[in-house]
Amino acid sequence: MSKLAFGLLAGIVLFTPAYATQINPQACALGYDKKDILLEVPKSLEAPLLFTILDKPCDGPVIIRLAVATAIDPRSFVKVTLRARCTATGGYANSCTQGQLIYPMGNVVYLTGNTDGLWETHSYEFIIESQKPGVWKYELMMGPDHIGDQGKVRERTMVVEAYP
Repeated sequence: MSKLAFGLLAGIVLFTPAYATQINPQACALGYDKKDILLEVPKSLEAPLLFTILDKPCDGPVIIRLAVATAIDPRSFVKVTLRARCTATGGYANSCTQGQLIYPMGNVVYLTGNTDGLWETHSYEFIIESQKPGVWKYELMMGPDHIGDQGKVRERTMVVEAYP
């Protein structure tokens, strides 16, 4: 029996969609940051709430996973954004330029307050399609979308995986 016939009988899809990319499933670098401190949502997006530094030896995609628990006041909006900053070349060929900033696809997320202002958990994934080797600092920032928007943040976790 051919692979195609077996796949049709077993209900298995034997082709890769045009938008999928075959990658090595083994990460070349992995980092994370986790905090469990209750604080008010900062008044600006300047200071990172979470960050991790990766010495990234490979050229390829990066996946950033974020989980955060928030209690946002009703009618408020809190802006979440991510960025990656090259802090050093790491001595790699074809590396990033020190100071270079990259923002992942969908790097801005707006969290809305619920009607009762109780704690909610949010989870997101962000992708950088292609990132050069180097020493990168991945930062998560949070702040109000408008003056007067407010809320609290508690547990937060960011995991960064780099692939060749």
